[in-house]
Amino acid sequence: MLHFMHPPFPFIVGVPRSGTTLLRLMLDAHSELSIPAETGFLPDARRILAAGMADGREAFFRIVTLSPAWSGFRLEVDAFRAALEAIEPFDLGDGVRAFYRLCAAPSGKPRSGDRTPAYGAHLDAIQAVLPEARFIHVIRDGRDAAASIHRYIETQSTAHSADVEVLLRAG
Repeated sequence: MLHFMHPPFPFIVGVPRSGTTLLRLMLDAHSELSIPAETGFLPDARRILAAGMADGREAFFRIVTLSPAWSGFRLEVDAFRAALEAIEPFDLGDGVRAFYRLCAAPSGKPRSGDRTPAYGAHLDAIQAVLPEARFIHVIRDGRDAAASIHRYIETQSTAHSADVEVLLRAG
């Protein structure tokens, strides 16, 4: 029997317009599970720390706080820094767990997860950092996903729909 030090950590992945947001909202409604907005920084953190930077803690802090998604997490920079400083010796997995604990704290939920569809291309790297990671791959018929993207583009103003690549990356 396997014994895990940390409870399973769900990651929701999939292609844009496949239903990952709906699943995130459903799971986030659970009384014990918090799933913040898309993070997007884990592949960068893994790559930089794998390169053997001398101060992994500071590198991780900068990657997260300089991420375009940072403002959406509504976290205090000082609280995040303090949480990372408390980790001795610093370990990227523990740093990632500290980030998600801070995200879950305002709701009083004991567990976290993630919904970043693009992480589907980084499963091995995430699993290396968080062995407790479990992946939920939302699969929607490609024709339906394409039709949904098409409808989404049609309903947006010209300024917002000009760059389909942005939409596809946004998930």
